[in-house]
Amino acid sequence: MHDGVEVGHVRFRDGVSAAELLRYLRADARDTGGVVERWSSPPTVRMVAGSTAQDGADTFQAVRLINSALPANWQLHFDDTPTARTATLDPGVIKVGFAPREQWPTSCGGPRTIGCAWTQRVSGRLTGAGVAVDDARVTGERRRIAVLLHELLHALGRGHVDPNAIPNTIMHPSGDLGESEHLILSGLDVAALYAVHDRLQPGESGDFDMNDLGPWSDVSTHVFGRIGYIPGRYEAVMFGAVWQNGNVRPWALAFNPSVLSQRPSGRASWAGRLLGLTPRAETVAGAADMTVQLATLHGTIDFTGLERWAAHAGPGTLGTGTQWGDGDLNYRIAVQGAVFHDIGGDAGKITGIFYGSNQQRIGGTLRRTDLAAGFGAQRQ
Repeated sequence: MHDGVEVGHVRFRDGVSAAELLRYLRADARDTGGVVERWSSPPTVRMVAGSTAQDGADTFQAVRLINSALPANWQLHFDDTPTARTATLDPGVIKVGFAPREQWPTSCGGPRTIGCAWTQRVSGRLTGAGVAVDDARVTGERRRIAVLLHELLHALGRGHVDPNAIPNTIMHPSGDLGESEHLILSGLDVAALYAVHDRLQPGESGDFDMNDLGPWSDVSTHVFGRIGYIPGRYEAVMFGAVWQNGNVRPWALAFNPSVLSQRPSGRASWAGRLLGLTPRAETVAGAADMTVQLATLHGTIDFTGLERWAAHAGPGTLGTGTQWGDGDLNYRIAVQGAVFHDIGGDAGKITGIFYGSNQQRIGGTLRRTDLAAGFGAQRQ
């Protein structure tokens, strides 16, 4: 227990083996001209002119899911500044639009295709891309985001693979989107995104072997916390991080998101804990305190008393670790409905959500190059 918050740690074999990953990457390379395609630097995802607010929200959700698998120094940028609705591609940009099949580029897909991606490339390095989805033929938010995930991965350089030979991926042809129906990427898709953008070079030949991947393990390290658990009720916020092969993915989970509304005056505060991992799998823990001024819906979130423990070791009793960094991180935040995000402060990206009646709890993630963590807190 850390200040009344349950925390835990576990290591187990739940990842993708090097052999399975190589089998996928070689099949992927065969579909893209014998090389592993990727961008030289993270592209910007931009909506075409005329896109609706829902189009943008669904695309942002798909980008967020992909970013959760990418290394911290290779995050996609989402820019809601509209770009021209043409087949012409912009350097460094993935253009996304929702339009009937008849309005797509003539070379894009067949008559039954519901989504399409097209790219420009130089020596295996992608320089521009476009994504189109036939929204009249894709109903429901989950299905729209699933199709976007598939097409955005095409835009990042991934090709189709045979579902009989490689079943556990989103990149099957003919609309078979596998696990993405639940708005997650499979473990294989996560491993491939990380390997392509951390272990391999743009345009690398598909005849690579395990030595090209470097050290790779299917064992992962997890740290996790839980706030507000009551048996038989779904009110807890759970949070933490997962480390595998140097890639750290933060997470937070709860039910019943709720909107924090603007009021003439007053403030609201939450207190809880942060729990995460460094790229070397050192556990980091500390206090999490957030305050929002209700008149402006701006506020601060502070992580203090940050301490760490040895690589792959769980969080010990408070005070038994060593200080992480200078011991604290501080951010300014802004609230938009049920979500909040950073608008200044220390390096890193904060995203979070309010949960429960009267926004009784919050959950969110912090992502930096030296730390990825989840956090949860209760209203005071």
